[in-house]
Amino acid sequence: MEVEKLFQEKHIMMNLEKETREEVITALFDKLYASNSVKESFLENVLKREKVYPTGLKIKNFEIAIPHTEGVHVNESTIAIATLKTPVSFQCMEDPEEEVQAKIVMMMALKDGHNHLQMISRIVKMFQKQEVLSGLEHAETEHEIINLIQQYL
Repeated sequence: MEVEKLFQEKHIMMNLEKETREEVITALFDKLYASNSVKESFLENVLKREKVYPTGLKIKNFEIAIPHTEGVHVNESTIAIATLKTPVSFQCMEDPEEEVQAKIVMMMALKDGHNHLQMISRIVKMFQKQEVLSGLEHAETEHEIINLIQQYL
């Protein structure tokens, strides 16, 4: 899987202002659907999956979410990213009773289901680097975000 092809400026939303995880997921879905990267069924299935298998993660002092669903709902593998103006609550992947206040949401739309765990692992490793966290927080353009991710992922 070529990481460079997964991230596109048109699938990045900076300083997104939403109040709930459903609103964030829907906004990212709208971006992906508008570019025909996902099928209409993608949104419903991401939201359903999020209730059963939450995707919030605490990595060091940083909190993110990585919502996704099965590849059958994907036309073209890609990852949409939202940096949030104010954190949004997601249930924690490791302990669903716990909440994570995500500052960044990376919604994976991957055709090959086997790549989900591999990509989550790579994303977690990337977020363990302090320069990635500060770089994403201070990025001013979509291009900066893509460059940073491609450098460290």
